[in-house]
Amino acid sequence: MVTKDFVRLKLQEVEQRAGNFEKRFGMTFEKFQQAWKNDLIPDKYPYEVEKDYWEWETLHADLPRLREILANLP
Repeated sequence: MVTKDFVRLKLQEVEQRAGNFEKRFGMTFEKFQQAWKNDLIPDKYPYEVEKDYWEWETLHADLPRLREILANLP
């Protein structure tokens, strides 16, 4: 039970943080990543923007794993 609660809380945290990036940049991570690759993000190399990209990418990768873990817990 404790594990399931922990995973549920972690999932909520990751969803919230990813949602904050979506609000800040006005798009999903997939669209942001595509814009990044196509050089459509203006001034994308300052530390803050690059840091946001890597953090958001990590959150995006964590979401399906956390959902899968939660789904498979009793």
